[in-house]
Amino acid sequence: MTKIKQPIFYLQWTLIIFSLIAFLMATIEGFRMSFDISSTGFQEYLKLFTPYSILFTATFIVLTTHLAIERLGLMSDANNNAFKASNRTIWIQTTKEFLSELKEENPLMLKELSKQLLVIHDYLFEKQYKIISANDTKEFFDKFFKNRVSYFEEMNTKYMNIACYRDNRQSYSWDGFRYLIIVMVNADECYSKFIPDLTELYQKEVLEFSNSLIDSHAFELAHKEYFQRKLKRTDFK
Repeated sequence: MTKIKQPIFYLQWTLIIFSLIAFLMATIEGFRMSFDISSTGFQEYLKLFTPYSILFTATFIVLTTHLAIERLGLMSDANNNAFKASNRTIWIQTTKEFLSELKEENPLMLKELSKQLLVIHDYLFEKQYKIISANDTKEFFDKFFKNRVSYFEEMNTKYMNIACYRDNRQSYSWDGFRYLIIVMVNADECYSKFIPDLTELYQKEVLEFSNSLIDSHAFELAHKEYFQRKLKRTDFK
């Protein structure tokens, strides 16, 4: 639609300018005629505009076409907005159902993403819920998640009980995050390396937080104690 509107816009104003010049020239020529209020005099006056009739007709047609295209564009935008609103409601309801499953281990992630659902949806809607390149993955990640990864890690309940890392590839919050992203996008229509690329971006931010906390021996001990305590609580229930 934009490709059609732009040339018509320029053509429209070109014809309007020429038509105004033609009208002005014909009017000036009319003032030079002898004053005659009769029907014949009026007809003679109108004949001054005859040489420009094609120009005036073309201007009218182009103006009408431009208005029709504008109305068509407004109708298209209205339909698109209605479709977006309908999709947004369904998408948010579905996503919230899966968000609730993060509550136990990732409460901060649940709160943060709940606040952003509207803007995340509208961003993905424009992309038809598909991520089709590494650049798109980085843009998506940087826009909504990059600055929050350390908080997702720090407030993960498992991390708060263990407080250290096995190695530089470990993340406490990644599994929950990945689970939710798969819900948000049309995963089957994303490019094949979407998840590996997203993993690398996420893990890079995790490492900024975890680098000084990597201790495989301390991790094994704390991890074992954590599951023993969890098992005791389960047995008690």
